[in-house]
Amino acid sequence: MKTRQTANLKTSKILLFLFLGIVTFSNIEAQIIYENDFEDGNFNGLLLRNNLPTISNISKSGKKSARFYLEHKTKATESNSSKRKRTEVALLHRKGNFDFGKEYWITFDYRKEDWKKDSNSEIGPFQIHTQNQDETNRDCMVPGFTSAVSKSPFLTITNNGETRFFVFGKPQWTWTVQEKKWVNLTIHFVISYNNDGFIELWKDGVRLGKVNGVNSQKEDNCGLMNPPYLKLGIYKWDWQLDTPTDSNRRELYIDNFKIGAGSSNPFDNTLAIKGFETIDIIMHPNPITDNEFTIQLPQVISVSEVKIFDIQGKEVYTKEISSSEKEITLQPNLASGIYILKLDTAEKGLVSKKIIVE
Repeated sequence: MKTRQTANLKTSKILLFLFLGIVTFSNIEAQIIYENDFEDGNFNGLLLRNNLPTISNISKSGKKSARFYLEHKTKATESNSSKRKRTEVALLHRKGNFDFGKEYWITFDYRKEDWKKDSNSEIGPFQIHTQNQDETNRDCMVPGFTSAVSKSPFLTITNNGETRFFVFGKPQWTWTVQEKKWVNLTIHFVISYNNDGFIELWKDGVRLGKVNGVNSQKEDNCGLMNPPYLKLGIYKWDWQLDTPTDSNRRELYIDNFKIGAGSSNPFDNTLAIKGFETIDIIMHPNPITDNEFTIQLPQVISVSEVKIFDIQGKEVYTKEISSSEKEITLQPNLASGIYILKLDTAEKGLVSKKIIVE
């Protein structure tokens, strides 16, 4: 069971370089803001909104996950328009979870159940949304669907069986909805109304790309904006109306939800351990383009075994190494994606390095 929330980000000694960083597993302290695998059966640290989600026995790992269910209803059967169109949770509070100009990670698994194609769009499974500071003006506080899309730094929208990932109002990546299949999304980002903003996206361990530049706004016609906040769930805008759409129900599951700050890394299970040491090991090429790469060890380091794990923690490759070898060439025949390379060293114990296969 994992449910943890930290109000103030701790100053961490982690230094995990995305492509070049190497750390030992001796003593790592991560900047984890929030994590929940829902195994304890609650939504600690999350605000439940409208059609309240529940805990389900369908899960990616473990025994439980969060279930979001929305059914099309008429005004006669449900007078509350928000309940007709939303089932969501929000992180912490609506005045902002992510400071402008700071670095964060988000990772979670989601699964869409019986997801009939619909020409009418819905937002989900996630959205990072900005909101105006003027709480006296409802038009500023509660934007319509189009405004929500254009003002949100990042969100996913599904339409006609395709999920599109939007960055500040523009679609950047698209994939086909696969029913009854777990999908992992990992997002690395800085939200900014200046040019130092960026977002980097992985789907099922495969890096889809990176978008640099402005991805939020400092103010709109109502005034200054609060820092963005996160929502998970389903937002089916058209179901607030009596007009029928191509589908009449939506069912979504979310599991293994985690947020990290700074240079922490949700890919790496070593985040729960404290401390680190840097080791001067060179690996090239990285990213790997032809399924062959070389590890160069310093003279003071000897390795007895190399293992490679996928982002789910499954071992996909292992090789015993002579302790005298200082240049190790590997041909692991891996599919495209992100992996963790672990070296068993006599001097420093286990050493970890992230690798990317293109």
